[in-house]
Amino acid sequence: MSLLLGSMCVFAAVFLVCQSLGPVWDRITDRYLADIKPKLARLSVSDEQLHTWMRWWGITFVATIVLFTFILGMPPIALFAAFIVFIAPRYMIDLWIQRHRIVLRDQLVRATVGVANGCRAGLGLPQAIEKVAFDTQAPLANELKRITRDYRAGRPLQDAIREVKERLDLDAFTTFASAMTVTLEKGGNVAMALDRISQGLQESQRLERKLEADTAAGRKMALILSLFPIGFLGLFYMLDPISMAVLFGTLMGQLVLLVVLVIVYVSWEWCLRILDIDF
Repeated sequence: MSLLLGSMCVFAAVFLVCQSLGPVWDRITDRYLADIKPKLARLSVSDEQLHTWMRWWGITFVATIVLFTFILGMPPIALFAAFIVFIAPRYMIDLWIQRHRIVLRDQLVRATVGVANGCRAGLGLPQAIEKVAFDTQAPLANELKRITRDYRAGRPLQDAIREVKERLDLDAFTTFASAMTVTLEKGGNVAMALDRISQGLQESQRLERKLEADTAAGRKMALILSLFPIGFLGLFYMLDPISMAVLFGTLMGQLVLLVVLVIVYVSWEWCLRILDIDF
């Protein structure tokens, strides 16, 4: 009974400490992600969601240091593991943003054609956008529904479209939004303008997909080559576990392993920078 009561007291104390340190940690992570937060705002990620993710990241960071330093007894490897956990949020958020932009780009091609067909069928531009919004999946559906919701609330359609365009800051959506706003302000055939825009978006999508396919093989090869040292370590451990124990169990062996991991990481980053082609 006393052991259970003591455990509950320890848990309560740790919980209260974490709660009190939460706002301080949130300010630290806000500075760490200051340059990425505007990109997250374009994806409608709230500060509350971000703070929750980063608190779990902080727990993982501390747990990694404790695991490698005190439990496994590998302080040099703890430095590298802590570094990987430290940079992981920025890498994962950048990857998520990139995938989100690709999905939006692909959805816009079909949405532009859908809005043009709706206008050609006799619907007004707001009604055509609303119809396409319900026929489209997220994330583009959320942005189109935001436009129709603001329009129904009494906001001019041009302003609603322009607000989403500025927040997303996506070339494909900028072209799509500019065609609609210019047509609304200066007049013209909306369906014809959107047809031309859709052709341009389809060509841009084709070129970007070709570029992604050309660089995908290089990225996969870089990943395979980066995993080779880990595979070799596993193979050598199966062949001679006693000798490999020297590598993991002595300070000199851990330093050698740290150097190898650093070289692998630098090589991986170098390959990604070479393959990071923009046009």
